[in-house]
Amino acid sequence: MQKIHWAKTIWSIDIPPSRSFVAWRIMHDKIPTDEKLKERGCKFPSICTLCLYQEETTFHLFFVCPYAMRIWNWLANTLNFNLHFNNIEEIWHICDRRWNPQCKIVIKAAIINVLSTIWFSRNTAGFKDKTIHRKSAISLISSNVALFGNNSKASSNSSMSNFAIIKKFRVNIHPPRAPQIKEVIWHPPISHWIKGNTDGSSSALASASGIIFRNSEADCLLCISEILVRFRPFMLN
Repeated sequence: MQKIHWAKTIWSIDIPPSRSFVAWRIMHDKIPTDEKLKERGCKFPSICTLCLYQEETTFHLFFVCPYAMRIWNWLANTLNFNLHFNNIEEIWHICDRRWNPQCKIVIKAAIINVLSTIWFSRNTAGFKDKTIHRKSAISLISSNVALFGNNSKASSNSSMSNFAIIKKFRVNIHPPRAPQIKEVIWHPPISHWIKGNTDGSSSALASASGIIFRNSEADCLLCISEILVRFRPFMLN
């Protein structure tokens, strides 16, 4: 089975499924644009209801149409880097960067809301003959991202670039959770028995483990600890 790298990106506990479903249909090429309806045998003149200039295809509607391009340009300015898509799958590469958890949720919510808002604007123009101004669409996207970002339990860190993006969407910073203190009660073994307790920890540079044996009187019979330091290979010029 082929693995789809964007599958887990689209679905999130912090984003309503109704929004993610639009993105899911787009990625599976199941969104009913004029292009897809014609492939199913429908015959009718096609035109993009947002720009009234070109035929409506999925890629045109969400990425090439001037209405959509202005929204993506707004998102690019908000994230402070250029966005250029040659195909639909490239939009999810934005989430592959090393964002902190809260910032990643905010960016993911922004992408999904851009797609769903463009689709909503298209349907409103086509079926209700009402035009949603680009600024109103951007305001709707920002409001939804702020709502999802503030309700998320994901935490942030001290990255200033991530901090700036989060604040542009009016999302409150969620600091990392404080370490929790857990009470551990040790009971000695029954008479003539020996109890062994072990624990370990690791980091990027080293790891450590230890074990201690005690009798029923809680006397230490044997204690062993070991630290392993990880060396990174290097080359001499």
